[in-house]
Amino acid sequence: YFRSMLGRTYCAPGGITGLKIWQVDAFTSSVFSGNPAAVISGHEQQVTDAMMQKIAAETNMPITTFFLYDDIHFNYVVVKWFTPTAEIPLCGHGTLALAHVYFTELATTSKVLKFNTARSGFITVERNETLGLRYYRMNFPFISSIESDLSAVPPHILNAVAGHTPISAHRAKNTWMLVYSDERIVKNATIFAVALSKCPPDENRLIITAQATSTSTSTTTATTSADPDSASSDASTSNNSANDFVSRVFHFGLEDAVCGSAHCTLAPYWSNQLGKTDLTAYQASSRGGTLHLQLDTDGNKLYISGTAVTFSSGSMNI
Repeated sequence: YFRSMLGRTYCAPGGITGLKIWQVDAFTSSVFSGNPAAVISGHEQQVTDAMMQKIAAETNMPITTFFLYDDIHFNYVVVKWFTPTAEIPLCGHGTLALAHVYFTELATTSKVLKFNTARSGFITVERNETLGLRYYRMNFPFISSIESDLSAVPPHILNAVAGHTPISAHRAKNTWMLVYSDERIVKNATIFAVALSKCPPDENRLIITAQATSTSTSTTTATTSADPDSASSDASTSNNSANDFVSRVFHFGLEDAVCGSAHCTLAPYWSNQLGKTDLTAYQASSRGGTLHLQLDTDGNKLYISGTAVTFSSGSMNI
């Protein structure tokens, strides 16, 4: 069904004309929030990696997801993710955006999407309807962290949040995670972006996080600056009563609006701290986004669920 639908409607094998494109806001149920992504469907034979990179630079989204059907191997679907400058092995919000397009546009009666990736193996996404919302449940691996003594944390990481010292620091692959005593520190943090922009590749991502307040709804500001006296800020709002923890995520000093892969490290940490395997997380960027997390500790699996909404759609003629 999917093969014939793509072949007739969206693609013209042998040429690029007719690629279908959607812009989706992921980890949100309303536009202008969550994390935006472009999703492009087509035949694998239509686009080279070089062309995909050019398209991703042109869309200029945080991520462009390519959902490619292979005519030679028949129903063999490959997914690739590109930032405006490089291909990456895995993207949580790009996967959620793809699932939203697949279940609402390409295969509206399907309940499960399984696809192959270029560098991260097979991924399965399930559709679930709850309280009038369509959730997409993705399967990801744990990326556990190791606690590090604060004295061993590089100064540009330790002092990334102006005026505040973390209560603990943790390392996971290329990521530093700093834990703070109060969610207001995370939400209102002024970040020394210039220092973080010079991080080496093996420590290019910073997560700051704190346990959520158990009660009250608050409106907060999030500021990123090289200067702690900067007045530039954006508002973000969340209902803390539903959240277990909050976070913000930075890559080379640039803030990620909502980062699914960062929660592969956040989820096992907060599961251990709070003694629970079902968690709700809020990423407190200026756009904001909510993630529902379920840990299968026996199978070393993390299920990330979220909603998404289509902002626009169209065809590409290049």
